[in-house]
Amino acid sequence: MKVILLKDIPRIGKKNEIKNVADGFAHNALLPKGLARIATPHAIKTHEAQLAKQIETEKSKTVTLLKQIEAISNSKIIVELPANEQGHLFSKFKVEQLKKVFKEKGITLDIKVIVPFEFKEVGEHTIKVKTPDVTGAFTVEIKGVN
Repeated sequence: MKVILLKDIPRIGKKNEIKNVADGFAHNALLPKGLARIATPHAIKTHEAQLAKQIETEKSKTVTLLKQIEAISNSKIIVELPANEQGHLFSKFKVEQLKKVFKEKGITLDIKVIVPFEFKEVGEHTIKVKTPDVTGAFTVEIKGVN
């Protein structure tokens, strides 16, 4: 029986693949658990249309993300945080704080794509952005205030 896999199944296949499996396995294991659906001609056509739409959406997200990273890369983000005379911050600067800075400055960038970091000192720091399709970086300058 031909089925469309709705999730990755070890030793069977990956999500969105069309596979031939034994009828009993399909009826007793895959279909009742929602791991697959029967691959009728109509279901295949619908599934391919959904995949095409999903790919198009991902491409547009990638293009938008590239534009956002490029806009941020060209500007310097300055953050003022409490620090001692030696330039050590009283608390670490993390992704959560960067989200607040973005909101204050009107920058739109999904925080989920930023590689986690912790800065403990004043100065310029490079922050990396990474997705499966896009990699980039931008600079944040941390200034200490007493």
